Amino acid sequence: TVVDDKHQVIVHAEAFGAAQEHDLLEPVIDRTTENFKEIGSEKDIFEKAKLVADSGYHTESNMKMVMEEGIDAYIADTQFRKRDPRFANVDKYKERFRKDRAEYYGKKDLYRPKDFTISGDKTYCICPTVSKPETFTEKMKRKIDSIKGRLIYNRRLGIAEPPFAHIKSILRLDRFTLRGKRKVNTQWLLYVCDSHMSHIRSGVAPDFPSVAFLMGDYVTGSVSAAQIANGYTDFLVLADVDQSVLDLYQATMGTTMVIDSSGIVRMNEDYKDGTRLREVLEVLP
Repeated sequence: TVVDDKHQVIVHAEAFGAAQEHDLLEPVIDRTTENFKEIGSEKDIFEKAKLVADSGYHTESNMKMVMEEGIDAYIADTQFRKRDPRFANVDKYKERFRKDRAEYYGKKDLYRPKDFTISGDKTYCICPTVSKPETFTEKMKRKIDSIKGRLIYNRRLGIAEPPFAHIKSILRLDRFTLRGKRKVNTQWLLYVCDSHMSHIRSGVAPDFPSVAFLMGDYVTGSVSAAQIANGYTDFLVLADVDQSVLDLYQATMGTTMVIDSSGIVRMNEDYKDGTRLREVLEVLP
């Protein structure tokens, strides 16, 4: 799931049936780029945007990918917190033990098997004291450990987590009731659409009292069922029983449309962050 910084709106969502996130970074980037192109963004969104992700996405291949594609990424590794200067003294007793052990054995450093690397032809091991080219992981560590890097990465928690808290705690959508990747993904997208609908309802609709806002529902089959299912009993609902409206405007789940009093379609695209919707509503005749 990808969340934008300015409005905290989910701009890409997808449920994956994978225990680890290592292989998900590239497809998430590609599909986020496709989403922005579908709503009229001609340029690659990541040409200017910064990408911030937690350590679940950190692998050498992922670091190589974002750097070769020119993405300004800040992706933490599993040791990121331990290198935080605020926790500099957390291992002071361990360090004392290491020094005592080194003095006892007459060594300055103690290396473990994992500190050694294997040569390209796998015929010998390379000692960690031998200088070697900087890896993409080390480049990312140097970047994210800088003052700028830490300031940017530390914003991740306040950007990415609130939409999840809103969906789970406010909308009370805290579990999936279906099984199978396709069904779970569809249900997750419905949760995201509900979050966007809540954003429109509270952040956009009050500023345009003369505009009628309707929520289209093509699943439940009736207005009353749609109002109860979506939690908007005080909101106008269009029950698209035979999906005729959906087919007429070639809409999909999450499509936002603006139709003026003359019946002219002024907007027909996926909801992004409300900016485009506001622009269209402000110039309605």
